[in-house]
Amino acid sequence: MNTAGYNGDLVKVNSNNEMVFRTTFLTPSQLGKPHMLCVRFNQEPWALVRPAIVIRAAQLESVGGAYGGALLNVMSSFVFTSDHISGYASTQNIQVGIVGIKDQVKWVYTDVTKHVTFTDATTASTTSINANPCRQEPALGSTTQEVIRNSKGQSYGTADFIFTTSTSLIETLTLCYKFATEPFSLYTNIELKVYIPNIETVSTPIVVKDVSKILIFSGTLSSTKDDLVKWVTPSTSMNTQNGENVCSGLNNAQGGQAPVTTFPFFEDFEKKTANVLFTQTVSSTASVTSLALCYKFGNGPYVYFDQHRLTVGHLTNVTALTSESQVVVTNTTLRYKAGGVGISDQDSAMFVRRNETSCLNVNVLAGPAPIIDNVFAVRFASNSGSDALQLCYQFQSEPFVLYPNVEMVEQKSLVDGYYDNLRRVDAQFTFNLDGNIEDYPAGSPERTTLLISFINDLVLLLLLGASPLLPMNPI
Repeated sequence: MNTAGYNGDLVKVNSNNEMVFRTTFLTPSQLGKPHMLCVRFNQEPWALVRPAIVIRAAQLESVGGAYGGALLNVMSSFVFTSDHISGYASTQNIQVGIVGIKDQVKWVYTDVTKHVTFTDATTASTTSINANPCRQEPALGSTTQEVIRNSKGQSYGTADFIFTTSTSLIETLTLCYKFATEPFSLYTNIELKVYIPNIETVSTPIVVKDVSKILIFSGTLSSTKDDLVKWVTPSTSMNTQNGENVCSGLNNAQGGQAPVTTFPFFEDFEKKTANVLFTQTVSSTASVTSLALCYKFGNGPYVYFDQHRLTVGHLTNVTALTSESQVVVTNTTLRYKAGGVGISDQDSAMFVRRNETSCLNVNVLAGPAPIIDNVFAVRFASNSGSDALQLCYQFQSEPFVLYPNVEMVEQKSLVDGYYDNLRRVDAQFTFNLDGNIEDYPAGSPERTTLLISFINDLVLLLLLGASPLLPMNPI
């Protein structure tokens, strides 16, 4: 029951001529059944003191909450289990402890040499390296909290903490617990990690307008629930815009996507997912066409992550870069320029028939072709007019999306007469042929076939569409 066991603790006379003894209890008392004092005089038998002198030996049995650690500026709830938490135990109709006095709890730095303020001037001296850590003030901007015993008489109590200041990504704290009027006791076996909230990765930097997408986030996500995520116009200053936090308010979410709740990623509880559907995109002429992430960790505030940008991709028009691109001829290679938001060299494009309703398992007329500087070139296997075509476009690694109504523009119409003027330019070229032209007699069908084949090959090589070159002089 105590360290002295059956032999008991020796009573001594102190400097004030008082009879005192010290003891350390090893076994907590049961609820409503305190330990009772026994004495013996010299070698006489042990006798129970009457009227009874009793003492409640309290012990904190376990602590729960903030699994995975606590986050800065996010309220964390803790559950403390013990029969001896001060308060009224209604089930047993017992008042535990002293009426009106509650237990107290605080989190302090494990290493007292790192930190700062102690509760008394003596301990605060520079020689107090070995001081009891429980003499510290609460750590990381937190405060000492009262423990509220369960109102239904269960043997546990709760307390909420919020940590507001930290200069380290991770801090390790230790628990100090105070039963009623007893001093704080240090529980070195109970530690708490406090993290600065962080999103380390987002699964993709691009989504497609009007196409739902599940995003996966990783970071300090294992200790909160009911997280929210939204995207906002990027801030032009350090996390503030117009003097206010760039994430403030629920109505500043951009892209037509309201804040969405994230859910645990069951394959990895350090990750969470959100299903998003953006119905709007930034103008392709805007100086910044991406959105920045705001993440709300549990009951904490939104945190701005400028490094996690998201682009809502959308194709607005396709410009034909050859005059015949509106009329497709068998085995011709034609060039097009894609216009919109989120266009990159990681994209691809292809043409399908007008009667297709998606880009999956379709009869491809031309492509897929990679996008290079917004331009793609495709070779058509059959004749077709532009009114019989539909474009499928793929943003990076996203699935192909059908654009049945995308605007098709001929570059010729953008600069009137541009190609006509080019065709009126006379030019003379000298070619060195790999072979003897005299093997093909002038005026012979063989010479004519050679010239036609040569010009067609040159047109295909230069991606000029139908031949704009005509020989000026017979060869």
